[in-house]
Amino acid sequence: MITDTYTVRAPTAVIRPIAIAAACYKKWKGAIKFIDDFDDYTLTGIVISRPDLFVMAKATEHNGELAWFIRMLVGQLDQLIPALPPWPIEKICFCRHGDGRIRSYSIKRMLHLEKLKLAKKLANEQPTRLPLQRTTVEARVSRAGSAADPASEAGTTIGIRERT
Repeated sequence: MITDTYTVRAPTAVIRPIAIAAACYKKWKGAIKFIDDFDDYTLTGIVISRPDLFVMAKATEHNGELAWFIRMLVGQLDQLIPALPPWPIEKICFCRHGDGRIRSYSIKRMLHLEKLKLAKKLANEQPTRLPLQRTTVEARVSRAGSAADPASEAGTTIGIRERT
């Protein structure tokens, strides 16, 4: 068959985010099946599935404000925000590990916390050593004084030139 000839398959050792999401449903969601929520969010919400990110979300109202309700996220938060449609929604809501308590945060606050977490991680890593640039400075002093009095300060010039 022609599709078998031209199909590129991913290595089997790679675990896709959608597979992780399905496993999380078995662990945390209990009676709700992954495929049922997947169908619902495909019809009434947003499903994003990429090699580095899996998201199921809906635009909803929470405490009188528009918010993204994130049903499932496998991936990094800083990848989620740009992947969502550019709607004027400024809040994110979610339940953590199926506990049922809805948490609501400002998108700006979540991104700020994510940047702080990244900065802390970078601070704990070993610094990368950059090659130093060596600069040579040449100084030349010439005096235009009389030959009889070399200490004469009249006409003293200093020339400095950098070489890299």
